[in-house]
Amino acid sequence: MSNELDLNEQLEYEKGYHWRDIAISVLVFGVFEVLSLLCQGKLFKFSFCSSIFAGTFSALWAVFIGYMVGVYFFTKKKMATFRRIKYNYPVRLEDGRMFAGIAAGGFLGGFLQGIIGVGSGNTMVAAMLFLGIDAKVTSATSGYQIVFIGLSSTIEALANNELTWLEVGWFFSICFILGGILTFFMYKLLQKSEKGPKIILIIILALCVICIAGVAPSIYFTSKNYGWPFMLDIQKSFCSI
Repeated sequence: MSNELDLNEQLEYEKGYHWRDIAISVLVFGVFEVLSLLCQGKLFKFSFCSSIFAGTFSALWAVFIGYMVGVYFFTKKKMATFRRIKYNYPVRLEDGRMFAGIAAGGFLGGFLQGIIGVGSGNTMVAAMLFLGIDAKVTSATSGYQIVFIGLSSTIEALANNELTWLEVGWFFSICFILGGILTFFMYKLLQKSEKGPKIILIIILALCVICIAGVAPSIYFTSKNYGWPFMLDIQKSFCSI
């Protein structure tokens, strides 16, 4: 009887908006963003060759590794609960290789986004599809993560005085508000179609191809406007930053 009640509670939970989980995601993002800005000397200035940098950078990695280990054990416990209440969850996230594959895809996506400005969504989507995760789940997960990746990039650009609040407001209005409205109606439309998952998969693959193809023009115009030295050379020594 207890298992049936737990299963009904889980099914009801799946129907609603997961505000508690969203709040936890925002809190975790805030902690790591503050640690990241601290390591870069944005909150207070210090040399990258100083003991302060070594300490803050080590603290960031310690918190990150601890967080990943905690998430893995929490996931194992959650999946064990799902099996106990006979809740059909299609992916065995408690499997070490599956969890490591998803984590590696997310880490590589974030790394590429930080280095060349594109690739986070493509990498995460490719990793999740390769691991057999449903196309709709893949699309939703990638979209949710990109919100935080974009927010992090925006904060970094503002901290480096590379963006103004006017530019941020303009692109936010176009990408987030207009894009969110269009995504909502598209999702409702595809939800009623039997071919919805296939159409979503085709859209995801097409967007991946478009994003990959967009890297070459981005590199070309950057080199044309600023020159190759701008892209390849570090203008000042590491310790002077």
